[in-house]
Formats: sequence, C-alpha cells, structure tokens
Amino acid sequence: MTMAAPHAFATELAVALTAVSAAARVARHVQATLVPIQDRVIKEDKSPVTVADFASQAVVAYYLKRHFAADRIVGEEDAAAVRERPDLAKRVVDAIRHAMVGEPAAAAATDDEGRTRLFSALIVLTTDHSSTMQWLGLIDHASTAARGPISATERFWTLDPIDGTKGFLRRQQYAVCLALLDAQQTVQVGVLACPNMPFPSLTSSPTATTGSLAWAVRGHGAWHAPLADTDPLSATPLTVAPRTSATLTVIESYESAHANHALSQRVQARLAVPTSVVRMDSQAKYLAVARGDAHVYLRVVGDVHYREKIWDHAAGALIVHEAGAAAVDVTGRALEFPREGVMSRNVGVVATVREDGLLEKVVKAVQGDEDFARYAATVPSGASPKM
Repeated sequence: MTMAAPHAFATELAVALTAVSAAARVARHVQATLVPIQDRVIKEDKSPVTVADFASQAVVAYYLKRHFAADRIVGEEDAAAVRERPDLAKRVVDAIRHAMVGEPAAAAATDDEGRTRLFSALIVLTTDHSSTMQWLGLIDHASTAARGPISATERFWTLDPIDGTKGFLRRQQYAVCLALLDAQQTVQVGVLACPNMPFPSLTSSPTATTGSLAWAVRGHGAWHAPLADTDPLSATPLTVAPRTSATLTVIESYESAHANHALSQRVQARLAVPTSVVRMDSQAKYLAVARGDAHVYLRVVGDVHYREKIWDHAAGALIVHEAGAAAVDVTGRALEFPREGVMSRNVGVVATVREDGLLEKVVKAVQGDEDFARYAATVPSGASPKM
C-alpha cells in the first residue's frame, strides 16, 4: 500500500526519514559496542548521555543543515561535555564513521533525494582534528543552549537523538525522534525510529523484523515500515483498530523516576476493567498505541513540578493523532510544544485509542486520584483546545 497524494512537506519528510534512519544506524552500532562507563557522561539531572546521543544528534543536524540551513533545531544535547573529553570526542566521530562505512554509496556526494548517500567522504571517513571539530559543531547546531533562543517567526525542528537512554543502556527500547514545527508551534511532521521494536507489532514472531520506523504529516495520516526501509511509497498506513480484547493494555515508563507507578495502579483500578501493563522507555510507547500494541499510554512523573520537554513528545504525539488516537495532558489540555523546549502549561500525558470515550474515562480517573490536586495546582490557568 502506498502513501496518499503529495503534500507540502514532502521534501522535509524525505530528509527527516533519511536523517533519523542514519542516526538509528549509528545508535545500533554504538549499542553493539557500548562500554557502559567509558561511553557516557552524567548530566546535572543525573541522566546519562552516551556516545550515541552525541553521534545521533550530529548526524541528524548534518542532514538538516545540508538541506534546510535556515531552520533552527531544538535538541537535547550540546557539545560542551564532549569538548572537555578528547577520548569521548574520538569515540563519537568513530561511531559515526564505523556505522556509515559499508552503507551503499555512503561516501558519495549529496543528491536532491535525501538518501543515505548524503554523507560526504571528507566528513565521514576521516577522524582528524578538523573533522572532529565539524561534528562537534553539528552537535551545537542542534542546541538552543549553544545557539540561543528561536524567534517567533521561525519554524523549527525538535530532536531527541536517543530518547530512552536508560533503555538504550539496557539494550531494550529507545528511539530517535525528530519533529518539524511551524512558527505557530504546531507539529507538522513527526518521525520515530525504534531500532529494537519488532515490526509490525510487539507480538510479532521471534523471526520478525527488528526495527520500526514511523512517521506522520499533519492532515496526511501516519505510516510505518521496517526500519531498513526509508521509502515512503512502500509504507503501511497506521490506523488505530478497534479494541477486540476485554483487557485494556496500559503502557507506561519503565523507570520509576519517569512514572508514578502507584498512581497508575490506582487509575487502572478506577477504570474498573481488566488491565495488563507493558513498561518500556522512550516515545516507542506512542508507536505502541498508534499500531494497537497498547490502548492507553499514561505518563505522570512523581515530581509534581516536573515539566515535559517538547523533544520527548512532539513526534510521537503527532503520530498518535494522525493514526486516529488522541493525546492530551492529565488535566485534559492539548499538548503544547513551545519553542523554548519546556511544556510549561502541561502536566503529564494521557494517550488513548479513540473508542467508547476512553480518553475521557482515563483523564477522569486520573483527576479522581488522591494525588491529582497536587499536580493540578502547579499548572498555569487557561485551557487549550484538544488535539
């Protein structure tokens, strides 16, 4: 089955698919050769950042800068920690080089189609000082910390180079996440690469393809394909199917630091239907809802003052929406994706398939929880329309 008619973001989608797929190849290479202690640093918030985070961000920035030089990127990382550690910088560049060598025409010159061969021999195949500086510069190209704020008249991309770093370190689920937002801060294009997620579903046979690629364009639907296939014309539509099981599958964050698991259990009890729970890291959870692996995604962090970041949700939320599901915060507000990067007007996330008022039931169950008032008290007043 093929994609619908061409749309205004066809070029952006083609480049984004190529960039994210290339970054996923780099991430897979790093995960296969990872030295857990040497290949990571710890940020101020105690979260780990690996060679793959930096290398993936540099690769995506390379493609976006090459094709959309005027576009800004809101990325999670900057190169400061890498510049302070020459050994880490070398591993970042080596990861890019080793992952791309052997790819078809990896060292060829750029063409206009946004395929794998966009990598140039000079940057990919050398590890001299100038090449390393180029790659570190590309990490900073995707960092608002390094480049300053984005103006209200600019469209921008948001990137999480390795979403679910702890899942990555456990060799479980993680994702490379990229989204394009217009000047009104509306997500127009979203792409997720989930290298360890079976295709086409979590229940696929052990011999099924490992690695899933999903994307959406606002108003033009959501699609998915094996990660090895970046051709939009060979994709399968993502459309949420009606639930056939009496059991409601709830998906939530694996890490207790990223989820209030006790609240989630109380919410499930309040729904008064049989439930099963799947826990995984990253925006792969959105893909699970979009393709029917789960019916509810609930994210409520234990810290009531914590605010989500746009790079952790923009791509996945659009894919869920275009697949026919829904995503709001726990107060029922639409998710907002401000260019500053912090979702200050939202708290938590509820994403569900659209059936039998399920979204409203889950939101109501959260709002009936003993802890809800503490969360609601931290949200600025003023409602937003639902997605």
